[in-house]
Amino acid sequence: MVGCTDPKAANFQATANQDNGTCSYLAVTLRHASHACPDSYGISAWIGGIHAGADGYDFTNGPQNWALCSKSYQGQSLALLRHSTHDCPAGFGRVAWLGGLHAGADGYDFTNGPQNWALCAHEYDGGPVVQLKHASHSCDPGFSRIAFLGGIHASADGYDFSNGPQNWALCAR
Repeated sequence: MVGCTDPKAANFQATANQDNGTCSYLAVTLRHASHACPDSYGISAWIGGIHAGADGYDFTNGPQNWALCSKSYQGQSLALLRHSTHDCPAGFGRVAWLGGLHAGADGYDFTNGPQNWALCAHEYDGGPVVQLKHASHSCDPGFSRIAFLGGIHASADGYDFSNGPQNWALCAR
């Protein structure tokens, strides 16, 4: 069968045995910290000690460290973490608040301990390139799930910190 044979592509076809050059790649991806970001992606943040289903890992592997890999547009990452005391940059919207994460971004590192973060996404074609959806909900049309994130306090998709830790789908287009 002819199709996209790259398992890192958004439109990977497991049954394809001949690549037809149609592989497409999303604005962001989550990679295990031991793996490099794909070509043309850069690291926009390090996230420590979370359960995630991405990059060949799942929740049974326990908490792992992750790289939020992002493509660039006009010299800026398309998605990034900003400390909760900082605004998202111009042209970006806050997609979600993430609570109590160990992260290396925006001038902070793991030695600062758990902090609260804004997940910021570049606005493109009338909306953000990334969204955080509750794991029980589907990604919006035009978005693909790039990872499941487990047990995270977040304020997104109709939920807030008072709901306690929840499982989330990180979606990108």
